Amino acid sequence: MLKKAICATIVSAALLCSACSSSAPIQEKTRTESTSQATDEAKESSVPDTSAIESESTLTESITESVAVEGDTQTTSIDETVLVDQDGIKITALRYDHDIKMSDYNDKLSDGILMEIENNTGATLSVTLRHAYINNDIDVEGAFISMDSFGKIPASKKCRVYAHIDREGLSELGCDKVGQLDFVFQIYETEYYVGFDDLQVNTLYTSDRADEYPVFETDGKTLYQDEDIDLRALYWQRDEKGNYYFYLYAKNNLTDEIEIDSDTAVIGEYVVDAFEYRKLAAGKDSVFEIRINHYDLEMCDISEISEIAFSFKLQDKSYTTINELNDLHLAL
Repeated sequence: MLKKAICATIVSAALLCSACSSSAPIQEKTRTESTSQATDEAKESSVPDTSAIESESTLTESITESVAVEGDTQTTSIDETVLVDQDGIKITALRYDHDIKMSDYNDKLSDGILMEIENNTGATLSVTLRHAYINNDIDVEGAFISMDSFGKIPASKKCRVYAHIDREGLSELGCDKVGQLDFVFQIYETEYYVGFDDLQVNTLYTSDRADEYPVFETDGKTLYQDEDIDLRALYWQRDEKGNYYFYLYAKNNLTDEIEIDSDTAVIGEYVVDAFEYRKLAAGKDSVFEIRINHYDLEMCDISEISEIAFSFKLQDKSYTTINELNDLHLAL
């Protein structure tokens, strides 16, 4: 982003200098002709010609506006987010960068999410990015989103790679903002090709999401709390289609891994789909999203949600039900 701003400044200066140098001979010629032809009375009443100055001013404003618009598209950022922390594998999204080379063999520039992969499994790992869901809607892979190749990560070592996002290609799909990413990784032990197929990957949110839809805080309202789990509502959003997004915080207070499942929610007299699940390692916490689709609301003639009741099921590793949490009400 800084490199782009410097380039824009250099271009601006060059254009201004060009405008000044090209207009100088014309101004000089005009002044010479005026001096030779004007009378003393005309000289006294003459008004200086400011058209060249105005032209330069217009050019400056045009360049400034162009740079400002270009810069506005380079403001996407993220908070450092742990995407995976399970079975000795930890993947953290560190920051969102702009104008990153796709690879040593491809000079095309992309946006990039810098990721740190930590291997504490005791075996050499291979990690690749299969595909991603963008904005909870667009399923992309290959040309639109990819990750730097890093074939082998030895035990107890870390590496850093970029997940590249082709914003130009996504724009052609009608996706101008990347507010939310759900990654699907392929991770396996390099030597024996043993896969980790049941990893829970947390959603990554960017500043584009916050800018696109207003955020309604719920003051961390406690939905349920006991020795097993701490469950709170953080905030909610509604997009232009009428989809609702509820962001919940959960912490596993147990000494074993659990899975928290949501299937449906109740709005007034109607039950609607609210499917989501999250695996939580012992003592770990996570923020997850429950989406209520606009078409479910429209079928029930619900134009706006004023209150919603969630229900969850807690299960252990063998999918035995530990607890059922029903009618957890949240007023909006």
